[in-house]
Amino acid sequence: MKGRGKLHRAWWMMVGCILLQAGATGVFSNCATIFYSSICGELGFSNGAMAMFTTVRTVTMAFAMTGVTLLYKKVDLRVLLSVLSVLGAACFASQALFHNIWQWYVMGAIYGVASGGLMTVPATIVINNWFHERTGFALGLALSASGVAGAVINPLCSALISSLGWR
Repeated sequence: MKGRGKLHRAWWMMVGCILLQAGATGVFSNCATIFYSSICGELGFSNGAMAMFTTVRTVTMAFAMTGVTLLYKKVDLRVLLSVLSVLGAACFASQALFHNIWQWYVMGAIYGVASGGLMTVPATIVINNWFHERTGFALGLALSASGVAGAVINPLCSALISSLGWR
């Protein structure tokens, strides 16, 4: 029988969704706040100023979730998700170069667009396209990766910040 003993491509798609959720939501979103106290301490920002960055990012993300999803049908999903992943990672990394709060606000809007296009919606679309049975299981497993990644990466990043600094 053809394909016997091999994992069906749908399961590989689920693994990709797991990695997307772990990276996009688990790291980009769930780990962002652990940097705030170090940033505020070094640069003299108030906690409220950093909370405003989170607000800018989150509001932009909410609008992006509706806007970017319109591109899912027009642009190859692999290309779109790759561009959004690189943009999100670049935004996350660029924070090490910032010295003024306005830089976080501008980046927060760009970061929100990238995050809005990467979180939850693409994994839901991909899994619903590839699974006709066990869809709930596959989707639950993929989306749970964000929480697991956040739980694992947060303490690791906290230890790295303590030993190396936030930049």
